[in-house]
Amino acid sequence: MLDYLESHQITGSLLIKIDTEGLDALIVDSLRPRWEKDIVSFVIEFNPLHFSPYERGREFLRKLATDFVLYDIYYCPNPSRFRQIDETGLDEFYDGVCKTRPHFYTDILLIPKRLPGLEEVIARLNKLNAVAGHYFLVSPSV
Repeated sequence: MLDYLESHQITGSLLIKIDTEGLDALIVDSLRPRWEKDIVSFVIEFNPLHFSPYERGREFLRKLATDFVLYDIYYCPNPSRFRQIDETGLDEFYDGVCKTRPHFYTDILLIPKRLPGLEEVIARLNKLNAVAGHYFLVSPSV
């Protein structure tokens, strides 16, 4: 993917959706040079069962949490939840995906911690409410 971005001269801030049935971690890691240089946010599919050994998924989340703010958005395009994943709650989140999700996966929004105005973005995101049965999130003021 990095080669594709470079060969097509795609630069600047990006939002990249990755859903590769188990290769998401590999692709995110391969894009490290890009997200260390530019502001890149991701939406990834996260399934602990795609990691071998199983505990590697925990390591992957911890590594992501050093550079990104993580949000559990359940399944795209129908987000029935939108919750920030606190760094101290990564194990609880991981176990919850394994034990409570129908297909043992979720989508995670990754927002770079070095994003200018990150505090305002987080404040606004944390005010969103998922509306059951709808394909959108709403602000309490709407």
